[in-house]
Amino acid sequence: WLSGGDKGLFLTGDDLASDLGINAGTSGLAFLEDVMGLNVTTIDVRSLIDNQTTPLVLGAPGSPVLPNLDSWIAYGGCRSINTFDGVTTRAGAIRLAEFADLNGNPGGYDFSAATLNHFNTNRVISLPYDLMYVYTDANAKSLAPLAARAQMLGDVMTYLGATSGGGVPAAVPERARFAVSSYPNPFNPITTISYSIAKPGHLTLKVFNLRGELVRTLVDGQVDASGEVVWDGSNNQGSAAASGVYFSEARLGSEVVVNKMALVK
Repeated sequence: WLSGGDKGLFLTGDDLASDLGINAGTSGLAFLEDVMGLNVTTIDVRSLIDNQTTPLVLGAPGSPVLPNLDSWIAYGGCRSINTFDGVTTRAGAIRLAEFADLNGNPGGYDFSAATLNHFNTNRVISLPYDLMYVYTDANAKSLAPLAARAQMLGDVMTYLGATSGGGVPAAVPERARFAVSSYPNPFNPITTISYSIAKPGHLTLKVFNLRGELVRTLVDGQVDASGEVVWDGSNNQGSAAASGVYFSEARLGSEVVVNKMALVK
């Protein structure tokens, strides 16, 4: 298919790169290196990005592929951890995004969180994690018109020339958005976590640390309206949590929203 040239290919998957590089023989390795333009450093990048389970991803300024996304979250899960490949770009490939450091800054790691490679006359875009784990960064400097996953897919399809009739993805009108925010952030000693819901349902609101460990369960029950809850920086045992970065994870039905918080003492 690619031998015909002028094709566009979008590849995502938690273990896609490592499977190709390690388990698929010489042909798989050649596809990884030549078509995707990548080298695999590790099958689990967490230990090399300061044990971040749910890292913030920063898009490269002026990205030709993702012009509408400054940042997003690569969600590694909290109930169970899914691992991401650590990949670096080969000569000619372009790093479209990188993992931010613990303070949310760029430049800390060499790994690529999104890559563009030109293979002959083909354009190949890849993520070292599954598209389903692209979550909206609630603290983005400029929020994209759509949720991060939808915006990414729309931008990629547009870049690859796959949108028909010049159309662009559009949000469903007249539907309230499930959203979570915290203020102040950074905070000391308390922060208020607000949530808005589209309809009544069973809400869980939990706080996790960077290692994906449960710190505090704030809500676990039926809610009928939007509301807020205060987190005083303590864990489920009543002890004070250490200074650092935490994530609130809100689940309502099949929807999940993750929000990054910093406790500074």
